Amino acid sequence: MAKQKIVEAYVEDKKIDLWVFCKLLVKDRLKSPKSAEFPRTDYTVRAIGGDDILVSSYVDAENTYGANIRSNFKCIIDYNNADPVSKKVEIQ
Repeated sequence: MAKQKIVEAYVEDKKIDLWVFCKLLVKDRLKSPKSAEFPRTDYTVRAIGGDDILVSSYVDAENTYGANIRSNFKCIIDYNNADPVSKKVEIQ
C-alpha cells in the first residue's frame, strides 16, 4: 500500500512529463509521425496498481493512404523508482 501512495504522488507531480513521454512513444509507432496532433488537455494519467501508470488519450494523424484519422491510445508505464519505462503501447 505504501508503494501505491508513492506512485500516486509521483503521477501527480510528473503528470505532464508522463504525458509527453507517452506522446513520444505513440509518435514512434505512427505511419506519419510529423502529422500527429495530440489534444492539449483531453488526456488521462493515473496510477493503476503496483508500479503501473496508465496514460490515455487520442491522436489525429495521417494513415498509410494520407487520410487524417483519429486513433485512441493508451500507454502503460512502469514507475521503476522514478525512472519511467514503457511496458505497453496500444493504438486503436
